Amino acid sequence: MDSQSRAEFLAQLSAEEKQRLLAHVLRKKAQGQTALPWETDPQEWIRDAKLDPRIQPLGQASRHTDPHTILLTGATGFLGAHLLHDLYDRTRANIYCLVRAADEREAQERLQANFARYFAHPLDSKRIHPLVGDMSQAQLGLSPQTYAKLAEQTDIIVHNGAHLHHIAPYALLKASNVDSTVAILELATTAKSKWIHYVSTLVAAVDRDTDGWLLEDFPQADPSELAGGYSQSKWVSEKLLSEAAQRGIGVTLFRPGFISGRSDNGVWPSENDHLLRVIKGCVQMGYASDSSLMPNMAPVNFVSEAIVRIALSEDTPGQVFNLANPHLVPWVTLVTWLQGCGYPVNLVPKDVWREQHLRNVDKENALFPVLPLYLGGDITERFVLLLSKLATVRNDGTAGMLARLNMSFPVIDQALWQRYVRFFQESGFLPRPA
Repeated sequence: MDSQSRAEFLAQLSAEEKQRLLAHVLRKKAQGQTALPWETDPQEWIRDAKLDPRIQPLGQASRHTDPHTILLTGATGFLGAHLLHDLYDRTRANIYCLVRAADEREAQERLQANFARYFAHPLDSKRIHPLVGDMSQAQLGLSPQTYAKLAEQTDIIVHNGAHLHHIAPYALLKASNVDSTVAILELATTAKSKWIHYVSTLVAAVDRDTDGWLLEDFPQADPSELAGGYSQSKWVSEKLLSEAAQRGIGVTLFRPGFISGRSDNGVWPSENDHLLRVIKGCVQMGYASDSSLMPNMAPVNFVSEAIVRIALSEDTPGQVFNLANPHLVPWVTLVTWLQGCGYPVNLVPKDVWREQHLRNVDKENALFPVLPLYLGGDITERFVLLLSKLATVRNDGTAGMLARLNMSFPVIDQALWQRYVRFFQESGFLPRPA
């Protein structure tokens, strides 16, 4: 079954059928099968990293430090809401937010509801405008009239929208994560030149220096090591944007690591957050692996402010910014802090954790949907490599840029972690300890 056929097959399934299929696949994993379903040949997705020669700059790329019109994708997400807030706060621009919805009213409601999760004040409808569209479609799913108007007025594009899925193959993420980037590049080269600020991820980086540290540069190295459709699709987008930059199109890449909750009130949405899934799963089991991994995380309000301020800065010497927090916290320390909050989570060797505890979880455990990533074998090794590399990341350019902006990477300490745990308890994500 080829990629298109698989995508069409899944699209035809009902929600219940998809759930049954997932449960079947995960049971097979628990029985010892370790290969992910529908793994993609690297050459299949690497081939997509060829930019259409018709996409060419209309003129010399110029940065806009005081834009009049901004297009933002992914505004209905966690980071997206904060980018919207900071773009509004630091510019006088009209901000158009691409939202998938049935009509403008639903789009406005989705935008408002998501924004209200993190901020007390409502959106300003005079400057913030929802656009009903679909970033995976040609011309972003907009009407010809709306697209033409957007092409003529937009100064900068902040492309933050993406489909984040932990085990989905590349074929199922290509439309949202790759085709959308091509559509953004087409918009950026229509009517007038527009600068693209692209939000990528550290897990998509593969280029290293002689010491093995990830570089702060456009992708060039062989990306075959990447495991999972999400990191693969983000690498393809980076490669397309790299070629666009070589042609003279204005491009800036931002690569965050794990994006944690707000540093002031601890608000951290749990849906689709991999780190929180692991934490809750370990709390439910009462056991955690004594892994040597060190999650590279930074609070969402810091990540958003850094992206927006760098994007709007006149003094931006680089085009790729690794938002890698040098203040790393070992996974074992996070578990110790959980224990200090009253959760009896016992640290055990990773083989014991996997074979004696993880293999026995049921669908009520938060880790159940991502079991294939942890049950051993090649996919587990590649996934561990994907995460472990986040501890060795070059970010000299980013650190220097932040210093010029009087910003610095935040420290993740026990007080902040306790703030997060209180939010988890108040929101019902974690039970209060007995």
